[in-house]
Amino acid sequence: MGTVKPITIAVFAFLLLAGCEQRFDSFAETRAYLNELDEFQEAQLLKSEQISDKQEMSAYRRGSGILFVSIKKEEDEYVWESSDSDWDFAGDGDFSYELLTLDGVHVLFGKVLSEHEIESISLGGEPLHYDPDSQFFFAFSEEPFVVEEENVELTVFAPRKDPSEFTHTNAPFKPEFSGYKFTQKKIQDLRAGGKVMVTAKSKKGKSFTCNVSHELKEFKGKKFWGLETHFG
Repeated sequence: MGTVKPITIAVFAFLLLAGCEQRFDSFAETRAYLNELDEFQEAQLLKSEQISDKQEMSAYRRGSGILFVSIKKEEDEYVWESSDSDWDFAGDGDFSYELLTLDGVHVLFGKVLSEHEIESISLGGEPLHYDPDSQFFFAFSEEPFVVEEENVELTVFAPRKDPSEFTHTNAPFKPEFSGYKFTQKKIQDLRAGGKVMVTAKSKKGKSFTCNVSHELKEFKGKKFWGLETHFG
């Protein structure tokens, strides 16, 4: 498990870009409108979550930042609000976080700063949404979040096993080759270190026949298990 070192951070003011003048007939119509705005065309949707039958929250990755959008039904119309995307996640701990309230919904969000490759992050045993590419994490709630050292947990990926420690019997194996799916008998033969004949297709769609074996290979100094082709 990752060591949690909460850090003290300043609370930054955020700008609400309220859609006060725009009112829509549904969640879908509101989303379609947002997708046409310049600030959202440059953004990547990370997650949308239905808070209730009257409210939807979404998280977007925009450049090096993260922003949140609320779409809410008010009587028979739908309105939206957005947070700013300019947040300063820095420090010497394993993560940095912020808390805000957007249109009545509490938002916990932040960034993993650990040098380790993180598989997941949780609060009080409940997993938070986590985007490994950007290392942003976030969660929505109708109740305030309580963030303390003992209730935040980072899960680190298990160290990658040295491929040399595997054998034909237990090495990672994908039972498919260029569109050809191996039968159970051929899988057994490959696991026994043998060769099997397959008829597969090239990237250009042309059929070809060859023998394949499952071997420990090396490329640019890195070892891995993969299928080796044998022609003739």
